[in-house]
Amino acid sequence: MALESNERFSFALRGRYARYRDVRKPGHWNLLRSHAPVLEDGRTPATFDLVLGDIAYYSVTVSLVYRL
Repeated sequence: MALESNERFSFALRGRYARYRDVRKPGHWNLLRSHAPVLEDGRTPATFDLVLGDIAYYSVTVSLVYRL
């Protein structure tokens, strides 16, 4: 929504919303603190399962412009 009251002044209001599906990513690190990543036993490679759910993004922008 943008309003221009005259040639010098304008006002804009913008909104944005995004929603994403769940993210699931299994994997392993190649390098961690300058050495291969291992578990407590010192031999088993460290792996991870990244799971992110219900990801949403909201944004509101308000612009006021006055031209000299």
